[in-house]
Amino acid sequence: MVFVGGGNMARAIIGGLRAQWPGMVITVVDPSAPGLEALVRVFGVRALAAPDASLKDTTLVVWA
Repeated sequence: MVFVGGGNMARAIIGGLRAQWPGMVITVVDPSAPGLEALVRVFGVRALAAPDASLKDTTLVVWA
């Protein structure tokens, strides 16, 4: 699962999903380093400042 955007909406959705989706299977793409660092620290998600080839097999994208 990939979130495009790591702001308040992404934080709320990831927080709600964390019981069924471990952070390690969620990637957040956002150029804002402080926001990404907070999501990594709180939820354990994978963070990217920009999309890359590792996202080519993604089947679910959430625009947040």
